[in-house]
Amino acid sequence: MTIIFFFCFSTVLAKDKKNEISLIGKEGYIDFVQLKAAFGDLRFHLNFVTLIGTITNKKKKISKTDRFTEIKTRIDSFYFSVNDSIERMSSPILYKKNKVLLPPELVEAIFIYLLDYNIDYQFTRNKLVFKPVEAITPAEEINLKYVIIDAGHGGKDPGTIAINGTFEKTINLQVAIMLKKYLKKKFPGLVIKLTRKDDTFISLEERSEFANRYVSAKRGHTIYISLHCNNGLRKGIHGYEIYYLYQNATIEIARQHSIVNQNLIESKPISSKLKWIQSDMMSSAVQRNSIRLAEAIDENMKDNVGNKIVSRGIKKARFNVLRNSLMPAVLVEMGYTDHEQDIKNLENKKVQKKIIKGIAEGIKKYVYAKDPKF
Repeated sequence: MTIIFFFCFSTVLAKDKKNEISLIGKEGYIDFVQLKAAFGDLRFHLNFVTLIGTITNKKKKISKTDRFTEIKTRIDSFYFSVNDSIERMSSPILYKKNKVLLPPELVEAIFIYLLDYNIDYQFTRNKLVFKPVEAITPAEEINLKYVIIDAGHGGKDPGTIAINGTFEKTINLQVAIMLKKYLKKKFPGLVIKLTRKDDTFISLEERSEFANRYVSAKRGHTIYISLHCNNGLRKGIHGYEIYYLYQNATIEIARQHSIVNQNLIESKPISSKLKWIQSDMMSSAVQRNSIRLAEAIDENMKDNVGNKIVSRGIKKARFNVLRNSLMPAVLVEMGYTDHEQDIKNLENKKVQKKIIKGIAEGIKKYVYAKDPKF
């Protein structure tokens, strides 16, 4: 038995008008009926035998590169799927008293994947505030295969603690998940991997090992983005920073050993001497392109974040999470959690989306600008 939640009314959202939906319970659930009232072309098909629900938008215009046509989930499940991707939610979808209750992550997925226009939205303490914007995120093809997104800290390691008590690990994960969704919609051909999908502790070594699984002899097909928030030793410091690895002779030799040991040399069997020459060339290319990636992301974050969170520039450091990577890698310190305005912005969905767009556009610029032969 299948039930289709269909209603005879459709609300047209005014571009400059803020719309609101009340949240249900401490988890912040949204009643599908109310979401449907605002977005009249949404459909929810629930099979009462399997308890699998399918969410679609009957008027969504499908382009050649758009793979996101429906969202599937099961009642009481913490997971939903968007075509070939499975995402985890902090709360399960519920069916109570003939109401379908959607957790916030599922509502975000609907906004990102199933609407033909963008939505500015914010989950407050007791309501969802949103309004449509004219800009559309068109699907594009990009000459890149993997993007590894690392949400810094997690589990027993909270990272910095903001002046309002928020843990850095929470912000890092929120932005990482949203960045993955945005990249998948903008560049459908990309494979995006998260080092952690929830509040789990993962060591720095495990993060690098995870990322390095997606590197091969075909150089240039993988990049690594590590997301963090900062905490200043001096009062008043604020803004975001983009880091690449400060590479000395010891670090460079260690990377060359890893390149050789993981058989990342793209050639037929060669002499040991030539193998080390090629590993040196690859190591230098990784370092050079890490700098290019940092520059591209910084430039585009300036354009998108603007004066919300100012740029403190591109810097180099010996972060372990970068030291062991075998692909172009950067660490983004998105702002200072001990600065009052920075932390307000870091927790604001609108600003998070600006950060995400800046990183995504930076990735695009990096790919299009780099040497095709890497």
